[in-house]
Amino acid sequence: MKIFPASVLLAVFLFLFFESQAQNRIPPEKPRLIIGIVVENMRSEYLYRYWDKFEKKGFKRLIGEGSFCKNASYEYLNTQSAPGYATIVAGCPPSVHGIVGNFFYDRKKDEMVDCCFDKKAKAVGNSSYSGKLSPEQLLTTTFADELKMMSLNRSKVISVSGNYQASILMGGHTADAAYWFDEMAGLWMTSNYYRKELPEWANTFNQKKLTDIYLKEMWNTLLPIGSYRESLPDNNPFEQGFGSNQKTFPYDIQKIKEKDKNYSILMKTPFGNSFTKDFALEAVINEKLGMDDTTDVLFISFSPFSEIENLFHTKSVEIEDAYLRFDKELAHLLDFIDEEIGKEKVLLFLTADCNGPLNPEILKENKLPVSSFKPANATVLLKAYLNAVYGPGDWVLKYHNQQFYLNNNLIEDAQLSVEDVQTKVALFLQQMGGVANAVTSSNLNQIDYTDGIFSKVQNSYSSKRSGDVFINFEPGWVEENENSINGKTGKTETIPLIWYGWKIKRNTINRPVSMFDLAPTISSLLNIPYPNGCEGKAILELVE
Repeated sequence: MKIFPASVLLAVFLFLFFESQAQNRIPPEKPRLIIGIVVENMRSEYLYRYWDKFEKKGFKRLIGEGSFCKNASYEYLNTQSAPGYATIVAGCPPSVHGIVGNFFYDRKKDEMVDCCFDKKAKAVGNSSYSGKLSPEQLLTTTFADELKMMSLNRSKVISVSGNYQASILMGGHTADAAYWFDEMAGLWMTSNYYRKELPEWANTFNQKKLTDIYLKEMWNTLLPIGSYRESLPDNNPFEQGFGSNQKTFPYDIQKIKEKDKNYSILMKTPFGNSFTKDFALEAVINEKLGMDDTTDVLFISFSPFSEIENLFHTKSVEIEDAYLRFDKELAHLLDFIDEEIGKEKVLLFLTADCNGPLNPEILKENKLPVSSFKPANATVLLKAYLNAVYGPGDWVLKYHNQQFYLNNNLIEDAQLSVEDVQTKVALFLQQMGGVANAVTSSNLNQIDYTDGIFSKVQNSYSSKRSGDVFINFEPGWVEENENSINGKTGKTETIPLIWYGWKIKRNTINRPVSMFDLAPTISSLLNIPYPNGCEGKAILELVE
């Protein structure tokens, strides 16, 4: 009998071991879990501005090992949060999926309507009004809906966000659960649209009262304050902050919470991101997501960033510190995925719902052209004009989201042509400072605009939920309301779109990519039907 040297036996053993490990790392035919991460208001510039301070296992790992679409954008006018979430999962513009804004004007009721309001729904996990919510007003299916139908409901779909609109719209119509943060009680909750009661694991998580633990933290900078050279000084005049005396580090979160008398402050700090991630990982473990051969879906929206930007601004130390902390949370999440499920079994994408607006005062300080459009003043002038032309009457019902809603009942009672009145209104508005152009709903219904700003307007337009006349601002003009400034215009701005994990090759895609293309890309990778309103196309670099 031949005796092999120990070195040969060791070499054979190591070969078999690593061969076995390699076999375990071969991606399955379909991903076991899809994770969609949406970072609210994330501008692409943050990746470049903070790059040198990111650690190796967070954003750098995603981009270094994944496919990075550097030129992704939303091709519609009103780039708000809720339309963005709906577009991500439905693969079509607001004109099709119906979520034309976070809120929209209901002509019949003469009131603003929450895009997720459902009077039939009731709170689960809490008794508050914040449970009257569901995806009922989303008019199309999502890729997760199609996956559920294709798998005969064997696929699980879970959605988590501090922002209820994000959680509900991402989850779609058929989600097993959509969870959001109740800022009054400091707990995760849902509505009876999804389930009659919270699962035991969610109740157990709520009972830990992690909110109280996080709120005891002082929010100080992760790094020495002097090293935040990518931002304006911490003490600058452009910030609203948590109050007149709460605009610079450190922040005593507990004291702010006691003043607010609720838990809303948590989702205005980086600790809200940590809390959201903690709950999402609990969902993976307890719902056994990605643990069998059926593809599951987990959506996670990190909503505190939009709140932090509203209180401070895009060039603040606070937003930089929030991203540096989030980079660590992202690294932990990716480590968890690799250890518990396996990177090769998980398809992950990270993107944003919309761009955070730039602060007009900072632009002025740098001598850049910027001016404010005041809707209240414009509405007064328009009403006076219509009274002069057609006689006294309540001709204008509402202004909202760069749209004027006219009193069509009054116009018809006066035996006037709605189209003619709209045209006069559009011509009048175009004479106002800051208005580059205006387009009527009559034109949007009759003409197919294939490019340019009117194409973006058309993608934002819904005949049942939008106004009669849209306006578009000139470059440098922003909309100023009583309590806020909306820095978003029709200008196309890029957002990050990163793909990672299952069968995703390392690649940088420089060509323009529409956010309508995300849902059909996932549908193509899974070989399931596209969402029923889908207008996007699969990203060929990922599916070929």
